[in-house]
Amino acid sequence: LTNRVTELRGRLYGGTFTGSGWVESGRGEDDATRLQMHLEIMHADLQGMLRDVTSLPPVGPIQGRIYGTLDLTGLVVSNRVRVVEGDGTLRVKDGQLFRLPLFNRLTESMSRTTPGVNWASRTTDLRVPFTIRDGVVSTKDAVLESDVVSMTAGGTCRLADGALDGVVQVKPLRGGGLIVKALRAVDYPASKRFEFHLDGILGAPIWTLRDWPDGGGDEPAP
Repeated sequence: LTNRVTELRGRLYGGTFTGSGWVESGRGEDDATRLQMHLEIMHADLQGMLRDVTSLPPVGPIQGRIYGTLDLTGLVVSNRVRVVEGDGTLRVKDGQLFRLPLFNRLTESMSRTTPGVNWASRTTDLRVPFTIRDGVVSTKDAVLESDVVSMTAGGTCRLADGALDGVVQVKPLRGGGLIVKALRAVDYPASKRFEFHLDGILGAPIWTLRDWPDGGGDEPAP
């Protein structure tokens, strides 16, 4: 028996969502239920959603609106999810994402070289195209931009335990006056990218700096 959803609409965290797809009830010995869905979310409140879906609260109030799409296929056997695969895009507009615990160690590390820059107050825009395969979320070209830096990243996050493995490049922008001046003060080219390796887990990320002005490299962020 196949149930089709052709027009799903609703409100979500001050925004809206739409969806469509189908669910095929289990048959035979495996009693497997198969599903395929297309979902879109628009203008949802970031802080409200984080409050309900994560145990890692941001450092202070966080702004931002979430937009996203997800195409998902799944297999459920005996009320347990066996297979989930998908593709999508996540966007956060006008956020303050440097207040998220994920970025705490990064901003602490950058602040050593850029004193006077209030990272927590920077407005950021995020775009993450992603895939879900074998219990792992992957991205090749995530981009986070603010008025002082542009960041690009590629890597993975394991759904079961939040394990991270990725590379993040941070590039100061010409308009980020305080950062550019601070980098010049230590004879570090303002046009050069900082590169970090990101591992650990979502609750305790580890940022390892691969290239530092003193030429050391491969030093964990304190």
